[in-house]
Amino acid sequence: MKLTSRTTLLPADLFTADLGASLFDLALVGQITHYLTPSQNRDLFRRIHSALMDGGTLVIDCPMAKHTPTETSAFLTLFLWANSGGTAHSFETYKSWLEEIGFQSTIQLSERWLAAKK
Repeated sequence: MKLTSRTTLLPADLFTADLGASLFDLALVGQITHYLTPSQNRDLFRRIHSALMDGGTLVIDCPMAKHTPTETSAFLTLFLWANSGGTAHSFETYKSWLEEIGFQSTIQLSERWLAAKK
């Protein structure tokens, strides 16, 4: 898509990084939220919210739980819980966390993707 010239990727420790204040248009969180506890996710989303400019967007790539888990997703959830305290969360759970933090709108883009606007 030839976006690398317009993109800045920053290495950061998920639990301690100061992401700055109102510096970014977009934040992408990929394949990590299901490994984190609810408290760790909310803390990460708070720091991302403060780093986004007004109107900025947070995009999350994550396996989202359904109300009735399949055998595979139930196994994945057990594995995640046993190894890290995490689990697959539903879209409704992500939406409630993000709204609690101050994101204005959260939409589900697909089974794995959601976007939230500051």
